[in-house]
Amino acid sequence: MNNVIEKLNAFQARRQLIREDRQLSDVGKTTQETRLKNEIDAYRPTAYSILRGDWVRVRREYNLLTVRQRVENEIAAGQWDFSRLNYASDAVRAAVRGAPDLAAIEKQYSQAVAAGDRHAIRAWGEIGVGEIDARFPPGNVDRAHLTRRMSKDLAAIMETPGLKENNDAGRKLADEILALYNDTQAVSKFYSGNNGMLWGASDEFIKLASDLKITQKVNPEGDLRHFLVTTVEFIDVPDAAPVAEMV
Repeated sequence: MNNVIEKLNAFQARRQLIREDRQLSDVGKTTQETRLKNEIDAYRPTAYSILRGDWVRVRREYNLLTVRQRVENEIAAGQWDFSRLNYASDAVRAAVRGAPDLAAIEKQYSQAVAAGDRHAIRAWGEIGVGEIDARFPPGNVDRAHLTRRMSKDLAAIMETPGLKENNDAGRKLADEILALYNDTQAVSKFYSGNNGMLWGASDEFIKLASDLKITQKVNPEGDLRHFLVTTVEFIDVPDAAPVAEMV
């Protein structure tokens, strides 16, 4: 738990104790609450400073991951023979359009997988999925099963060790950013939530995350625990790659 949140929770606990203390008169409670409020107000700049430091740190880590992602993408691209990939793409397109049925397409794909032909597997994932979707009706269960298989196989061959390491680090950072965002929201509510702020208004805490973009989309490959993919990105980072987290 963030140290700021722990401190605010302690303030809340003390406030509750004062209000529930039957040995204190109303005047005594008012006096104690006033002292506590002054202490809370005095802590506000410290809370901001701590949170600001956390946001500076996660932005720096995000920038490093973004640069590393571009490097790893370039390394991964260098492992492919694009003339061979173009040939495989044309072959896949012709195979889907000329096959008598879905079973024949699945057989050809399985042969490519069995042969370990990475260029053919990539072509099936990038070209074949769209061609199959265009040819067969969306309600076809076998079609959906085959295209999901192709997409999963494509993701597996496209992720190099370097990309996997960076993606794993990105998911971990996304968890941290989302937790920090929630803590920042909680601190803002503690200090400003009950002070008549207008809808859409922001205090100094909310402004710390003003360039953070959080989006969610359905993950077609996810189970019940991983049905949504949450992506977080800082919109002021040029060419930034969103950091993803499964939730």
